[in-house]
Amino acid sequence: MPHGVGSPDLLFPEPRVGHDAYPIYEAAEGHRTRYFDGPPVEEGPLTRPNPIAQAERLDRAFRESGVRTLAAFADRVGVSAARVSQMLALLRLPDSVRDQLRRLGPVVGRTGISERDLRPIANLRTALAQSRAFRALLRRKARTAKW
Repeated sequence: MPHGVGSPDLLFPEPRVGHDAYPIYEAAEGHRTRYFDGPPVEEGPLTRPNPIAQAERLDRAFRESGVRTLAAFADRVGVSAARVSQMLALLRLPDSVRDQLRRLGPVVGRTGISERDLRPIANLRTALAQSRAFRALLRRKARTAKW
């Protein structure tokens, strides 16, 4: 599929190292070695897209795609309907939480706030409960961060 609004590699990019191009992974002696358009790069923390920015990009792509169902859209971008639904569920977070997440930028390493961390928070019923759970997540991540 050519790069475009519904291209899976734009909506669901691979984790990357530093500011280089997205990596191609090659199995090497039981671990992943990252190769780019040149020699192997030094290992560093993986960087993943900001989950809110990714969810907003996916929502925009769905609206612009012209398809009527999430299942048809998921087929078009090459992921499951459940995966699309998980991502779009993050848009149920209150605006204040989404604004904070946007300011955090990409997820770096294992201590950043990932989509997996946000899924149970997005499923809470009220904005107040979501905000409280998000603040608790921030405190928990701050304790485990390596400064």
